[in-house]
Amino acid sequence: TQMFIKNPKGSLYRFSGDGKYLAVIERTECNDYVALLNTRTWKLTSHFKLQTIDAAGFEWSPSNMELCIWDHMFEHRLYIYSLDGSCLFTHEIKKPISMGLQCVSWSPCGQYIALGTHTHFLYLINRTNRKVAGEMQIPEHVSGKVVQYYREDHNAVSGGSVAERLRCTPE
Repeated sequence: TQMFIKNPKGSLYRFSGDGKYLAVIERTECNDYVALLNTRTWKLTSHFKLQTIDAAGFEWSPSNMELCIWDHMFEHRLYIYSLDGSCLFTHEIKKPISMGLQCVSWSPCGQYIALGTHTHFLYLINRTNRKVAGEMQIPEHVSGKVVQYYREDHNAVSGGSVAERLRCTPE
């Protein structure tokens, strides 16, 4: 079966984590759209317009039921869409940051979204209450001989506090 995708936007395409879908961001007449394809049949499952000015990237949620899409470097917004195109959540960073979002990552449970900026700031958004759960400036260089980082424990009981799910991992 052949499938042609019109006006794909650069390398903005990703398979869902379970491999059931391929999402492609398209650009037509100055508007961004998502084309969602079923990988078993290669038929178009849904096609919807985005609220973005100029989409810069996206990630699948851990449940493979939502897409987190962020806007161009001069816009400081991200959007979460369901697979039918409903916008479920919008977040805009209020602080002025230059060059916008650099990377976005979901927590394994899907409750948190980490946003990294080009100016070395990290924001943690709680998807449940739609608020910033934390923010910090990341130094360009890490000094010292011992570095500690935290990783979410995938085997921890779900629903526990963030502190219960995080454990320190010395390097």
